[in-house]
Amino acid sequence: MFVLPYQCAPLRRSRIPSVEKCMGCHSRIATDSSAIQILAGYWERGEPIPWVRVSKQPEFVYFSHQAHLKTGENCETCHGDIGSMSDTRASVKMDMGWCLDCHLKQSEDKVARLADCLICHK
Repeated sequence: MFVLPYQCAPLRRSRIPSVEKCMGCHSRIATDSSAIQILAGYWERGEPIPWVRVSKQPEFVYFSHQAHLKTGENCETCHGDIGSMSDTRASVKMDMGWCLDCHLKQSEDKVARLADCLICHK
């Protein structure tokens, strides 16, 4: 199993990258790293990376990283101090109450929209 190290965070949007995407840089960068050598093994065998899911929302929940990033939020807002993690891991329980607490702390002109059930439930 493979967990995305924090150092690879400069991906343009949050998603699970393909081995091709990773090797686009790591065929030249940090090639002596044991983690990159494992990654290169997947590439050489033509196998997908068996990613370890860190966080998963129920299917009835709609979540957009893009919408949150556009408001100036960063990874640490929801995922904790990922800069000090050697492997990304869940640091809080991302349930409805946790999300709603944050939505209700936004500016007064946004609260009504962010508290609407259809913002997160599609």
